[in-house]
Formats: sequence, structure tokens, C-alpha cells
Amino acid sequence: YPTGYGEECSPKGCSEYAFIVYAIGNQLFEEESFDGSVDGIPDYTSPEPNAQILAITRDGTNRIFIERRVSGGGGGIIEDRIYRLPLVTSTPALIYGPVTETTQGFDAFTTDLEWVYFRDRSAQKFLRVPNNAAALQVHDLVATGLEVTQGLQNRAGGQRLIADKA
Repeated sequence: YPTGYGEECSPKGCSEYAFIVYAIGNQLFEEESFDGSVDGIPDYTSPEPNAQILAITRDGTNRIFIERRVSGGGGGIIEDRIYRLPLVTSTPALIYGPVTETTQGFDAFTTDLEWVYFRDRSAQKFLRVPNNAAALQVHDLVATGLEVTQGLQNRAGGQRLIADKA
């Protein structure tokens, strides 16, 4: 993910730099690209060894990325999360998710430096989250029953209920 160019300035003047951000498996790296040096030290490693970092974008102070975790024996259930990783730390903040899917997940990931835009493939929707969003809670709910009630009734409760009426 080639991501940028910038200048670092001090009282002595400014110097140019360029960088690339990339992922290998569950690790995220950022390297200076002008001098060609690669330190090979990850800026982030997921606590889940089988996780994958799928997409990365960057604003002026953060790397923002999608991390996918797979459960259910490596087959069926995927859990996508969006993290914000400040340039000055190796501890990310969860800003969206986890969202559990069976096959699809997130893609089409970018930022305009104010919002992070991405596509929820299973819902076929484009979504956005502020770059500086606090962690968002997504609740995974399961229904365990269904109760059917009478929808037609007058205020006095005088509507008769008729058994086995279609």
C-alpha cells in the first residue's frame, strides 16, 4: 500500500520523506522509501496469529486498517474489525467492529483525511466512520424466540380473539 510523501520541519529546515505501509499476515509495517532501507520491525502485530490485515490507509497521524479474524476451525465465520493505529504507538484503537460475517466482509477502503470509507460487501452498502472516532460498539444479537401478538385492537380491548382464524 504505497501511501505517502511529506516533509518534516525543524528550526534547521525541512527534509522530505516518503513511506509505504504494508502488511504480511497479521503484521503491519511502515518503511521509509527514499533511502530504500527496511528495518523489518512490525509496527503492529495482531494478538491472533491467524488474523490477516486486509487493507490499510493513512492520514497525517494514524494508520487505519481492516483486520480479519477467522473462527470456527478456519472455515466459516469471519470477523472484520477496523483499527486506528497512531504513528507514535503500537497499540491500536478499535473504531468499528467486530462485525461477524460468513463469507463477505469489508473492502474498498480509503480515507479523505476526515472520514474512513469502506464497503460492507454482504449488505452491499458503503459506510463511513470519522478518522478520529472513539471506539464503536457493534452488538452481535441472536434471537431465541418469536412472540406473535394481536395487532388489531380498540382502546377498550373489545376486539374478540377467534381461535384458529386465518
